[in-house]
Amino acid sequence: MVNGETRLSEVVEKLGAPNQMLSSNGGVVALYQFTDGKYFRVDFGWGLRFFVPFYAPDLVLGVGGLSVDAFQITYNDHWVVQDHGFAFHSQSSEFRLWPFKD
Repeated sequence: MVNGETRLSEVVEKLGAPNQMLSSNGGVVALYQFTDGKYFRVDFGWGLRFFVPFYAPDLVLGVGGLSVDAFQITYNDHWVVQDHGFAFHSQSSEFRLWPFKD
C-alpha cells in the first residue's frame, strides 16, 4: 500500500471489505477490526514421568491474552489512500516473562 497511489479497489482486493467507513474532511476513513490472541502452556510435571512412572503430576502453567485491534486507512475524494496505520493496538496479546504489571 503506497500513500497517494493505491486505490480503494486494490485495498479491498487485498484486505477485503472494511468493517466501517466514516466520512471526514476531504475524504473517507475505512476501519478494519481484527482480533489478536496468543496462548502459552507449559507442563512442569512432564519430566517427572521418567522418575515416577505410575504417578506423574500435572504442573501446568498457562497464560493467554486476546485483544481487538483496528487498522485505519484514510482516502481522499478520489478514493486514493492518503495515510494508513494502526488506530488502536492493545498490549494484552503480548507475552510477558514477569506476570505482574510494572
